[in-house]
Amino acid sequence: KFYVHDGISFDKTKDGVWLDYKYALENNIKVNDKVSIKYDTLDLEKEVLGLIYVPDHVYDVKDASELYPNKKDFGYAYLSSNELKDYVLSKNMTDIPFNRMMIKTNGNREIVKDELNKILTGNYVITDVEDTLSYKQYQGEINEGKTYVGVFSGLFLFIAILSVITTMNRLIKKERTQIGTLKALGFSNFRVLTYYIGYGFWVSLFGSIAGILVGYYGIGKLFISIEMDFFEVPNGSAYMNPKSYLVALLVVIIISFITYLTGKKILKKNPAETLRNEIPSVKKGSLNFTKKSIFKKLSFQSIWNVRDILRNKSRTIMGVIGVTASCMLIVCAIGMLNSMNHFIDLQFSKLYNFDYKLVLDSNITNENIEEIKKTYGDYSSETINVETVIDNNKENNTILV
Repeated sequence: KFYVHDGISFDKTKDGVWLDYKYALENNIKVNDKVSIKYDTLDLEKEVLGLIYVPDHVYDVKDASELYPNKKDFGYAYLSSNELKDYVLSKNMTDIPFNRMMIKTNGNREIVKDELNKILTGNYVITDVEDTLSYKQYQGEINEGKTYVGVFSGLFLFIAILSVITTMNRLIKKERTQIGTLKALGFSNFRVLTYYIGYGFWVSLFGSIAGILVGYYGIGKLFISIEMDFFEVPNGSAYMNPKSYLVALLVVIIISFITYLTGKKILKKNPAETLRNEIPSVKKGSLNFTKKSIFKKLSFQSIWNVRDILRNKSRTIMGVIGVTASCMLIVCAIGMLNSMNHFIDLQFSKLYNFDYKLVLDSNITNENIEEIKKTYGDYSSETINVETVIDNNKENNTILV
């Protein structure tokens, strides 16, 4: 169905035209303006009755020569078939030669296709709506987005959680003496532990709320506006998935729980022990490991670093994973740009051995084709839509001749 952005709904009895909203916007055309329509011998000047979106034109390009929609130069218009009666009579036709039929099914599509194949004759193709250009392009964008959600969101959340956990661990260990003092003054373990859990809880809670707000009102709306420049969707706007709230809550719970475990470990010790600086836990095996021949040529600072790594395995693992994930994101971003530039150079500079491509109308005459061949050369091709059937499995494909 049409989605009318401005003007009146479609009515075949009305004398006027319904115009592509994006095209009208780019060319400053408004409802009640006059537009000229020319096709073959048909020459009309019609009033714009409405500005519309149409599902057939979610991804709307002129032909295969365009990669991206160019709404300044190309759009679509709808008008009543009653407007074509004089044109049909001038061509000595008995009726309007419609070239497309849209069918809505309530049952098995394959059964409907088989019935249509019994009725139709001549050259025709039966296409599922999922195989139309607009549907395929938009669905491809959705599938791409699902991949981003899993990979990038997961990496960012993981890095964020590692960062906060490392910070809270360090904070609690740094305030070891203050914890011992509070315990010596009579503060209960529960009271001290609640304070540090609260610290981790509030930091993660404020961060999660800020992330949701910036994600929705900032980054989300920015990305959607870019997408809607590419596609024509009337209700294209940022949407907050309820799972986002669940993920934010999960982050808060994880960080609060890790803070609880870290604080509980220190609070197990008595006040006198807590007041003293923490004695590093050094295992004899790790010391012997750094005395082996492989380390003998290293400087004292390097050996010291190796022993620190062996003593703080969890923190080392967190640091390595965090840096790895961050570098991976950077490599992916730069690599994607390089890959696209390489593809464009390969496709259009090396594989294509021509500079221009003429796209011909389907109703062009043989005389016109011969004239074009004499002027520009006879390197021509035709793309034909076909349906392939292999063991009762049907697919819509194209053949390049």
